[in-house]
Amino acid sequence: MLNRRGAEGRGDTVDGGAEVGGDTVAGGAKGGGDTVAGGAEGGGDTVAGGAKGGGDTVAGGAEVGGDTVDGGAKGGGDTVAGGAEVGGDTVEGGAEGGGDTVAGGAKGGGDTVAGGAKGGGDTVDGGAKGGGDTVAGGAEGGGDTVAGGAEGGGDTVDGGDD
Repeated sequence: MLNRRGAEGRGDTVDGGAEVGGDTVAGGAKGGGDTVAGGAEGGGDTVAGGAKGGGDTVAGGAEVGGDTVDGGAKGGGDTVAGGAEVGGDTVEGGAEGGGDTVAGGAKGGGDTVAGGAKGGGDTVDGGAKGGGDTVAGGAEGGGDTVAGGAEGGGDTVDGGDD
């Protein structure tokens, strides 16, 4: 699905966002599925300014497995404040993807990018990680890429919840 003021994924590159093929970009993010700018996409739909993971959506944070976190994101099981947790370790002010932790950025499957996030699992910068997507100031996912809005598994909402 193509959102307004966004970009189409599946292979294209977005300006100030992220790369689709597999490489990582600085100041953006490459995810497994869909990605959103200024929020996060989890299991289903995505919301702008927050994140939706497995079930409900929370404003200014993200809900992934079942618990909700304020101003951060909950991935595997632990909760982090002001960052995101993916595999199992907790990071502050950044995001942890596969296993290693990075400060001020995010580490996904393998490589780490500065000021953004790289997607093997998913990492987020100041947002949240849901089912498998990354966000950081613009992003590219497996589906469509959105800028200034949000693209999820179902409907997309701008400035609200889905």
